[in-house]
Amino acid sequence: MTCKWRTQELQGWGAAGQGLRPILRVCSVSPTRSWPLWASVIAKQITDLKSENEALNEKLKSEEQKRLSREKANLKNPQIMYLEQELESLKAVLEIKNEKLHQQDVKLMKMEKLEDNNTALVDKLKRCQQENEELKARIDKHIAISRQLSNEQATLQEWLEKESKVNKRLSMENEELLWKLHNGDLCGSDRSPSSPAIPFQSPRNSGSFPSPSVSPR
Repeated sequence: MTCKWRTQELQGWGAAGQGLRPILRVCSVSPTRSWPLWASVIAKQITDLKSENEALNEKLKSEEQKRLSREKANLKNPQIMYLEQELESLKAVLEIKNEKLHQQDVKLMKMEKLEDNNTALVDKLKRCQQENEELKARIDKHIAISRQLSNEQATLQEWLEKESKVNKRLSMENEELLWKLHNGDLCGSDRSPSSPAIPFQSPRNSGSFPSPSVSPR
C-alpha cells in the first residue's frame, strides 16, 4: 500500500520520476525487500535536486549582480547619461513634431473639404448665372412682345376711333337721306319722273380700313 501511494505521488515529478519507475515496479512486487533500495534512491534524488536548485540560485544571483553592475556602470558613465538625455530630448521633439504633423493633416483635410465645398458652390453659382441669363432673355422677349402688343393695341384703338367717327357720320348721312326720301314721297309732284336719281356715295376713305356696307333702314 505504501509503494502504491509513493508511485501515485511520484507520477507528477516529470523527468526526475522517470528513473524511479523500475524501482517502483520492484517495490510493488516485493515491498519489504525493496524498501531500503527505494529509500536510498529517493535520498539520492533529493540530494541531486537540492544541488541543482542551489546551482540555479547561484546562477540567478550571479546574473542579478551582473545586471546591477551594468546599471551602476551606466549611471556612472556620463557619456551614456548624456546620450540618454539626448534620446529623451529627441523623443520629446519627435512627439511635438508628430503633434504638429497631425494638426497639419487635420488642417489639410479641412482645406480639402472647403475646396470641395467651394467647387460645389462655384458649380451652383454657374448654374444660377445660366438660369439668370435664361430668365433675362425670357423677360426681354416678354417685354418685346408686350411692346408689340401695346403698339398693336394703340393702332387698333386709333382705327376704332376712326371707325366710330365714320359710323357717326354715316349715321347722320343716313338719317339725312331718309328724311330726304320721306319728304320726296310727300312732295312727289315737284320732282319730274324723268329726272335721274342721284346715286349715294359714301364719303369714307376706303383705302384706310375695310368697312362693312351700310344698308338703309
